[in-house]
Amino acid sequence: MPTKSTPLGVILTIAATGSEASNSCVITKADENLERFCDNDINRARFAIENPELTMTLPPFQTACGIIDIMSHSFERYFTPEKENDILTDYLCEAIFHTCMDCGRILMKDPENYEARASIMVASTLSHNGLTGMGRTGDWASHFIEHELSGEYQSVTHGAGLAVITPAWMKYVYKDNRDKCSS
Repeated sequence: MPTKSTPLGVILTIAATGSEASNSCVITKADENLERFCDNDINRARFAIENPELTMTLPPFQTACGIIDIMSHSFERYFTPEKENDILTDYLCEAIFHTCMDCGRILMKDPENYEARASIMVASTLSHNGLTGMGRTGDWASHFIEHELSGEYQSVTHGAGLAVITPAWMKYVYKDNRDKCSS
């Protein structure tokens, strides 16, 4: 595990990974078709610039893929075995889901909608900065599987891979979270 790194700053041009506020990164070794994650606090950015206008030229496909990544970060924390006092983090995850769905619909029709872009950016940050995982052990199976897929096939966009894998994963994990699935 690395113990130091070059100080990092982030200028967000796509809302998706939460890299602006998380301790996670993905390292790709293209010559061996490998993608591996590195979760370490040395990966946290020293500063981040989040300007929704910088995302307005994204094609609808990339916007949608980013939204899927954001939702997946919270799904993999939300659908974990129940513990006491998960009410706040459940509501945080649910707010992220609703924000992504509502703003995603808006952005598919109006890609330059500043408020929807800003809300998606905040959802990205909140989904992967640790708040939605407080007191939980995230599952991360969907992300691990998808990193293998996009490592092997570089033409697969991360969010597009998650759009296929996450619903299949949810069919498995809902059995342990029936109360959440009925509401």
